[in-house]
Amino acid sequence: MLVLLFTSFTLPLSSALTLDNPLPLLLPPPASAANNNTPMPMPMPNAPLPTAAAPHVSYICNGNAFGYGLDNDSCAQSVALVGISTTVLTFGMRSSAGRAYDIELPQRFISTDGKCVIEPSLTPGATEASASAEDIAVAAFVVVRNCVGGEGATGGIAKDIVPNGDDRLRVFVSKYDPDNVRCYGKMPPAPPDARVSCRQILNTMDADGQHTAFGPASDPEAEVGLPLLLVSSDQQCKMTIRTTGKGAGHTDTWSWGQFWEVGIALAGMCVREGKEGVQTRLGDNGWLYMEVGGPQTGLLQGNVTVA
Repeated sequence: MLVLLFTSFTLPLSSALTLDNPLPLLLPPPASAANNNTPMPMPMPNAPLPTAAAPHVSYICNGNAFGYGLDNDSCAQSVALVGISTTVLTFGMRSSAGRAYDIELPQRFISTDGKCVIEPSLTPGATEASASAEDIAVAAFVVVRNCVGGEGATGGIAKDIVPNGDDRLRVFVSKYDPDNVRCYGKMPPAPPDARVSCRQILNTMDADGQHTAFGPASDPEAEVGLPLLLVSSDQQCKMTIRTTGKGAGHTDTWSWGQFWEVGIALAGMCVREGKEGVQTRLGDNGWLYMEVGGPQTGLLQGNVTVA
């Protein structure tokens, strides 16, 4: 069972940021809350960033790998979404058969403008790791302060994030380019919060990097028939993958991991602001697009996956 442990805080950057009731985009609600349709408590606003030094954290700034021209305020907001809980959590890949972790990777935190991403990741060869939200937040802040706030405003990676730890978990701060994202309308409020429902989809959908053919069900070359609906178990959120083109549309290739990244962007940029949204020109040839909306009642037809 995953437990919501992450809160937000104000970062003492050159342009300080205070979040008003942001939604942490790491974990879904506890199963008991989801089953009882109990609204999740919002994180405590204005919690301070730990002021203790972090000499154990090492970092590498690399614009070629993580992007140039990152924005301080955007990355500050991403760090604020991580929280400062000191509870130690276990991290592991969601595809690990028979293993249960507090945090199933991949997971990421994205700013509301979609331009800065923070992502914890296992080191090469590691199968699991342990760290607290505070460990991740402090490590990310070290990169933001030294790399984003340094020459070239680059992204970077933090290592040795746990004091006296085994360095099995690292934290990336990178630039994300939310091209062709459009937020519109209003995400209907419903218990539990639609943002939590959308998070359930993202925490359970496939996220591997293998390229797959997405296209009309009538196309024998399509490995995944479109349109495809990913629906939360409470039907308060749906994410839909569609194709464009004449007739039934074109088949295009992309990976589930890339669609997962788009879903994270739509949840962080649109749903967090109470809106529905769409990102177009997806796929290797630009024929695919992904939408987020909700709630759903009596509309589950065709190729449907329920989280």
